[in-house]
Order: sequence, then structure tokens, then C-alpha cells
Amino acid sequence: PPLPLRRLGDRDWVALLRLAEAATPIDVQRVRPLRPEALRPTLLKRLQSWLDAFFTGRQTWRWGLDQDSDLAAVISIMAQDNTSPVRLDLAVRPAIRGSVEGALADFGLATVSALRPRSVAANVSTSHPEALHALQERQFYTLRTLDQLVLQLD
Repeated sequence: PPLPLRRLGDRDWVALLRLAEAATPIDVQRVRPLRPEALRPTLLKRLQSWLDAFFTGRQTWRWGLDQDSDLAAVISIMAQDNTSPVRLDLAVRPAIRGSVEGALADFGLATVSALRPRSVAANVSTSHPEALHALQERQFYTLRTLDQLVLQLD
């Protein structure tokens, strides 16, 4: 059955930050801390988004799954034009991983089909194997892999 997703907007930035904190491994956060200002809406960001959409056709849409008054999962769709791949991003709280990724992927693919893209790309962390599996079940294949290496100099 389809998930009860709702369209996310500027007012959801705190919930998105909390989800990112829960879904991003702590080791990654140490190296690349999450910044609230990256998600906090401002007039300048709205203007930039409008100009991007107007001049380049670049747009981003997000839908979220609420559970127990928290944002439990998000699918983001980023599109630019018909020649660039549409990008899907999934973020899921660890407590519900494995139960929603397939439905999120299905929703994303159904939504992007209206855009008639040539291809769809997804960046998925190896710390989220459930998302990798769900996308592979839908015929996504690995284009390249990236391991981030860190050396602590304390």
C-alpha cells in the first residue's frame, strides 16, 4: 500500500534537521557536521530557488512520512532539465529502516515519470543498506562507489 506522504515546505526545516541528525551516522557528523543554516529558509534562499527554476529549470520537491508526530522518512526529487538525470534522495530514521524504502522508491519513480527524464540517479550511503537494496530491486545499478576516509589528528 502507498505511504501517507505529505508535501514538505519551508516550515518543515526543523523536522528535516532532526531527521538528518537521526539518519546520518555520528562518525559522518563528526567529519561533516550538520548545519541548521543549510536548511533554515530565508528570503535569499527563496529568491535563489526561484531564479534557479526560472533560468535553469532546476527544482526540488520533498515528501515526508510522519510517524508519532516526528518526520520519519523523506524522499527528495531534484530535477533540472530533460537531459540531466533526475535525482532521488532517501532519508529514513533507523528505527523504521527496511519497512519504507521500497514504497518511497516507488513513489519517487512514479512522480518522476511525469518529468520524462532520460535517467534517474540516487546517492545512497553504504550506512543505509535497506535503501540500496530497495533501489537495486527496482533495477538501479551501482555506477561508482565512494569511501570517505578520515585521519584524526588529535
